[in-house]
Amino acid sequence: MRTRIIAILALLATALGTHADDVVTVVTQNGQKSYSMDKLARIELGEDDLVVVGSDEKGTTYAFDKVQKILISLNTTALNDATADSKPTLTLTVSTDGAEMSFNGWDSNIAAPLYVYDAGGRSVLHCEAWRGETVSISALAKGVYVVKAGEHTAKFRK
Repeated sequence: MRTRIIAILALLATALGTHADDVVTVVTQNGQKSYSMDKLARIELGEDDLVVVGSDEKGTTYAFDKVQKILISLNTTALNDATADSKPTLTLTVSTDGAEMSFNGWDSNIAAPLYVYDAGGRSVLHCEAWRGETVSISALAKGVYVVKAGEHTAKFRK
């Protein structure tokens, strides 16, 4: 029983910062009590009990053997609609000699930061106001790199 409650509480912990319509209900042998998640500070697990603590720091203690179930009711209207990726399609090309990389599909009217990271995650090249022009990578050693241009990310091998 305690294992089930702990598993439920672990799921609950991920949802504590949610909307006002979201509710946690503790059902015991003596009845049930509902708590609005926006007024819930935390749920503490003890050896034989759990304590539901409100944002006013007042807690209600429930013995594990008296808890029949914990219901979590979430407002699903808080989810965003699924939409297609609105980013334009970009193609990264590295020259055959490994000296340059270029992007096809970048709007040259948009300036964005461009970063190149090595396999260790270190920034090895940076351009603050890149507008889609060809970039020299001749100074980079052979290896695998990640390039981030604005919101776009790609991996390439030199």
